[in-house]
Amino acid sequence: MWLVANDIIIGLAVGSFLMANKYIMAENFHDILHKYTVKSLESMVLWFLESPAGLKLNGELASFLSELFLWLLRIWTICPQAVEPYTPQIIHAIGLSGVFGVTMLISLSSDFLACMTLHVYCFYMVAARIFNWQLNILYSLFNLFRGKKKNVLRNRIDSCDYDLDQLLLGTSLFTLLTFLFPTVFIYYLTFALGRVGVIFLQAVMGTILAFFNHFPLFAIMLRIKDPRRLPGGLRFDVFDYDCFALKHRGIFHSLWFKKSLKRRVTFKLYESPKTMPPQENLGKGTYLWMRNIPISMSAIFFQYMLLWKRLSAHYFSAYVFTCLLYGEPIKPIPKLQYPMLPDTRPSLDLLWQTFKSNILEVKKKK
Repeated sequence: MWLVANDIIIGLAVGSFLMANKYIMAENFHDILHKYTVKSLESMVLWFLESPAGLKLNGELASFLSELFLWLLRIWTICPQAVEPYTPQIIHAIGLSGVFGVTMLISLSSDFLACMTLHVYCFYMVAARIFNWQLNILYSLFNLFRGKKKNVLRNRIDSCDYDLDQLLLGTSLFTLLTFLFPTVFIYYLTFALGRVGVIFLQAVMGTILAFFNHFPLFAIMLRIKDPRRLPGGLRFDVFDYDCFALKHRGIFHSLWFKKSLKRRVTFKLYESPKTMPPQENLGKGTYLWMRNIPISMSAIFFQYMLLWKRLSAHYFSAYVFTCLLYGEPIKPIPKLQYPMLPDTRPSLDLLWQTFKSNILEVKKKK
């Protein structure tokens, strides 16, 4: 309940700030968006026509790809210009969603960012498809160059006898595509880095959203106020007779008092353990001191540790490197907000069979 209340309170505060500064926020948003997603891409594409960093690219292919992406970029600029007059109202609507909590506000902001950077995704997909197609063609032509071919039925590479015309044509195409490959790779790398930047921003928003969804506020307050109410284990300390009498004088006093009553030995309460009856009268023994160990902060924040493991395992894995290397689309991590859900969802048939079996068991018990 405290978590929901804090979510709504923070959402109202952030929403009020957005509604009060919607015109300034809209202006700054479009300035940053135009600078980093339009102007920077346009200047980068134009730079590729002038032998960037001393690289000698293919002029005709670079000119074709530059004109293609510049044409798409000019078409895209129409959309932000059409949305710009309504951006303050959109920010106002996002601020109003703070009534439902700051998580709702962050979700709408992430969706709005994804819509306004749609052209970066489109450019990345176009460049990735061209790069992937060229890689596949080069791989096939390289097998032809070696006198090999892929056996689709057995999923392996077999030897093959090609005619002289096929070898000459394949070798010529392989050489041509090899020299064109650096030009395609430069364009693909540029838009892939742009896509990675957008995914990084969305991952940051998703992490903040997960922070508010799983923040253990009640557990932290209880851990600070009364740690004994959050047990994390037990600790047993073994003491001999003299050590226990010195370290835990009050408890030893109480035990000695109860033991003395049972033996009907009278003594004064103000007497210290040093003036007690001889130990041989009470009997020596070993004392086991049991203490409660409060739960650790790392155990309280285990959701965030699990979330970080999922993020690092997804974005810093061989999967992302393979996607970048082969031109495959990089997908965001699914089910980021629900790390405790099972990996496989049960089917409807399984749920129905479980439901019927439970009903039959209830009827049999009756």
